[in-house]
Amino acid sequence: KRNFISLSELLENSHFSEKEIGGQVAELKKQNRIVTIADGVVLSQKWREAGQRVKSELVTEHKKFSYKLGLILAELSSRLKIEERFLQEVTNSLLKEHQIVQRGAFLSLSDFKPQLSESQRKIEKIIWDKFNSSPLTPPTKEELLKQNSEFETVLYFLLQQNQLVELTEGILFKSDEFEKIKNKVIELMQQKGKATVGEVKEHLATTRKYAVPILVKFDQLEITKRVGDYRVLNSTG
Repeated sequence: KRNFISLSELLENSHFSEKEIGGQVAELKKQNRIVTIADGVVLSQKWREAGQRVKSELVTEHKKFSYKLGLILAELSSRLKIEERFLQEVTNSLLKEHQIVQRGAFLSLSDFKPQLSESQRKIEKIIWDKFNSSPLTPPTKEELLKQNSEFETVLYFLLQQNQLVELTEGILFKSDEFEKIKNKVIELMQQKGKATVGEVKEHLATTRKYAVPILVKFDQLEITKRVGDYRVLNSTG
């Protein structure tokens, strides 16, 4: 069931001129009976109902998954069975009114802050202990999940909060540690002009298992680029 109708459809399916339709739209809008959106009009009641449904769905999501940032637009559209184009207009309005906020691609209520439960915070401490004990050779995601499947939710939270950085092969680093690694690699390449995986491995006192994904990530971030067997600093990075 459509939530809105485009002005072109109104023109095609009526005997009124574009000027006459425009006049009626303006009058109905003045009476607060309709809301105009980018490519059409919607009944004010439908508009309010859609906004309420968005907020209600976010309340449910936050209660069920307090560790998540919220919902992306496509997921909201699927759950509410509202066309994404119309829902985009509704959420844009809610954002302007500060009733919801957007973090990256995720929408949430304006007063919501993702957080872990008490039991999840205990797991978080265990995870941080593992990373702090071997900052340059930390456990991979696979290794952690083999130890305890309950780690998955907390890892998801830490990645969303940018407290962890995930590389290829499931390699994980604490964000502050990864920043230190980045600075060390930049320093090495500024000194040498170029460096092999082996040289980076030795400079970081780590293993190839970690050195390769580190450099792949730097390539993706356009900090470095590969030239044969070497990496050089990317002048555009």
